[in-house]
Amino acid sequence: MEGCGGGGGGGMTVGLLFLLFVTSAQSISVWDSGIVWHSQIDQDKYVMQQVYGDSVPLGTGYFVEIGAADGVHMSNALTLEEAFGWTGLCVEPSRQYARLVTSGRRCAKRNEPLSNVSGIVVDFFEDVQNSSVDTQVTANRLKADNNDEMTIVANPSSRNLYSGIREHLLYSTRGEVTRRVTRTLEEVMDEHQAPSFVHFLSLDTEGTEFMILQNFNFSKYTFGAVAVEHNQQGEKREQIRLLLTAHGYVRTFCVEMDDIYVHASLVLARGILVDPRMCEKKLLRLKCPQLEANKQILVQACMAYKGLDENACRQLQEKMLSKSHECGKMTLSEHRLREENNVRVVVPVLLNQDLYFQVGLENTTEKVVIPLGPASNLETVTAEFCTKHALSSEHCDRLLVELEKFIRRALQFQTQKTILEVVQYMKKKSTCAHSLSILDRSAVDPHNSQAAFLEGCNRLAAHASELGKF
Repeated sequence: MEGCGGGGGGGMTVGLLFLLFVTSAQSISVWDSGIVWHSQIDQDKYVMQQVYGDSVPLGTGYFVEIGAADGVHMSNALTLEEAFGWTGLCVEPSRQYARLVTSGRRCAKRNEPLSNVSGIVVDFFEDVQNSSVDTQVTANRLKADNNDEMTIVANPSSRNLYSGIREHLLYSTRGEVTRRVTRTLEEVMDEHQAPSFVHFLSLDTEGTEFMILQNFNFSKYTFGAVAVEHNQQGEKREQIRLLLTAHGYVRTFCVEMDDIYVHASLVLARGILVDPRMCEKKLLRLKCPQLEANKQILVQACMAYKGLDENACRQLQEKMLSKSHECGKMTLSEHRLREENNVRVVVPVLLNQDLYFQVGLENTTEKVVIPLGPASNLETVTAEFCTKHALSSEHCDRLLVELEKFIRRALQFQTQKTILEVVQYMKKKSTCAHSLSILDRSAVDPHNSQAAFLEGCNRLAAHASELGKF
């Protein structure tokens, strides 16, 4: 779909951080259908297709993957390495590190847990199946949108998926605890001589994502794109957003438990569009709707949450009944047992953030509204609408063009609004220096540094204001 973000705009030589990206003659394109994307929810695909396109020549990209696990399963950077020749740094503190070492990955590899302070001894928990120690860990409680607090219980994984620094864990599970010494992200990047501009940072550490970024030196290193897991922990998610916003990063896309940020100057240079339609979710605690008698009860319980209508709640009900959901997998006896014990499941629900396009039809004064969600395929939407209202092919072609224009204008407006908000926050936090390149920062006159740094914010704002004119 044309409007769902994506690079293609011309570069602006405005003295910001921004780097010139040029389409290069290379044997593989990010759009090739044969590429295997390894991320759990297409984080790697979004970064390559929507942020960079074919602008990074083969073998020149650099990534940092924190929480690399075994290096293969659900890796956010494996495709970047094997298909596009990128190099980078992989960090994995759990026992999956042994598999990472033998995975064939070319990235530099580290095994320490990262935090905001180096040299601190912490309890590091690893979920382990059939462990001889079998320590039960009760994790941090997650707050639902009705202020209920809940603990998410998970069975130990064969891939140590729920491992992390004990006091920050989200999942309650079983395994083993060892004493480990922390390092900082800046330290390990220094030791491996990472470049000052890193194309992609992937951060998935089961609860310590904010801590890892908290004291990071954003003046020394700049990331083009950042994928950071938040696992629906609202307070930590907001802390991460404000921290990255203060250093010039724009949240351009959200996908389930991850938010993706891109540096504001790269957003402008590449013509990336901010699409917030998947960013607002509520966490609900609901009973499984497996029994017929409970179906309407679930819809009513769902509609009790502000911002959720009957249609959204019925869609949620169908999702919970599907065989891919834990409710849909339960037997009748399991369901009855849960019912007797008043057991509820935690369900993230996407709030309605659709765009709405009004169409005037002949022979009627009424306008028909077409909802356009983040996953809408415009050609399919147009074809269905035309069939329903018996429109000619000429009208359908024109409607498709208008829908594409509408989506693009709406997302351009959202992008402009978001960048201006980032600029205002950077001014408030006196961090406008991070809109300048590393070289520009070092060349700033120390006697007039504040004025020069503010100029970076002002330039970002000026170019964001031009978005709607293209």
